[in-house]
Amino acid sequence: MSRFLDTNLGEIVFRDVEWRFEGHQEKSYPALTRDSILDCPDFIESLKHSDSLVPPMRKYINWHEEYEREHPEGIGMAAFLKSTHNIDAPDPKKIIKDSFSEECKAILSQFDRNQDLDETSKSLIIRDLNSFLETTNFYNEDSFHSTYPDDEAKTLLEKGTAKISSKDQLRLNRLLIEAVFPYDIAKRKRRLRGRKQNALWDEFRPLEDWEAWTRIRENSRELQANS
Repeated sequence: MSRFLDTNLGEIVFRDVEWRFEGHQEKSYPALTRDSILDCPDFIESLKHSDSLVPPMRKYINWHEEYEREHPEGIGMAAFLKSTHNIDAPDPKKIIKDSFSEECKAILSQFDRNQDLDETSKSLIIRDLNSFLETTNFYNEDSFHSTYPDDEAKTLLEKGTAKISSKDQLRLNRLLIEAVFPYDIAKRKRRLRGRKQNALWDEFRPLEDWEAWTRIRENSRELQANS
């Protein structure tokens, strides 16, 4: 194994990087497996009741309307938003549910969180989720107004869904699903392999500011001093 960390003129080079998923190598990513659903009851409940969710942009506008009733001197933001956005764009959870087959919708409607979901039903849910990964029109700004995709998803969205490859489209949709269900769907983790990986380098995330950069440099010196 080569050194997984080198320092040279203030640069850190990461080597022997491997994509991992929840501590286990996930060769099927971005496809979902049964293990991809961390909290099955909550996940199913969220989809089951998604029809009753207020569209995100409408909820946002309702807040502005309430504020302007209490502050008549307001700038009329609610009216502006109504004229520039689709206030009825559905919540992403409803978009996913609406794409499901009739048999999966029946599973959702009959689900009782006090009972375990049988393996056949789980397999059908995973099947429909993986079919949904192929959709090309999942994202729209108004539906995702209150959802926060990660940086990788943002980069793909900036390129435009019409311009990215089919492989990137699959990855984008998986990332968006992870954002919609931040506590129920497992996220891919970027893990470092190499000596002392568990000491300070168990998980690497992009360095976005000088403070983080300084901290990483200090940690790297500690690793080298103790090696």
